[in-house]
Amino acid sequence: MIGSVHGSNLWQTTYSFSPSSASIMPTEVCEALDKYQPEYVVVWGKRLWDKMPGERWQDGEAIVVDGCSTATGAYLLNNGRRVKTMAVNHPSVGYSWDYWYRVLEKFFLH
Repeated sequence: MIGSVHGSNLWQTTYSFSPSSASIMPTEVCEALDKYQPEYVVVWGKRLWDKMPGERWQDGEAIVVDGCSTATGAYLLNNGRRVKTMAVNHPSVGYSWDYWYRVLEKFFLH
């Protein structure tokens, strides 16, 4: 999911990449990021997160809530801006809304 926050409005676009494929094409991800210019990307599921391309990637500081760590990072756009990125558990494998709310709150506010 690729989205941007503008003021109090959330714009989001679902951009589908299959985690079952051998690998995600780096050009597809980078082209989508350069086209839509999001501020944030929230990746639904660890399988997809593990297959996200490393092209133009920078590791970020982990978010720690209740002693559990969530990895973050950023993609560099062609214009030099950074797109903050993190993964959340896919709802199909179990999802605690109150926990992820606190993680996402830290992600968006820092």
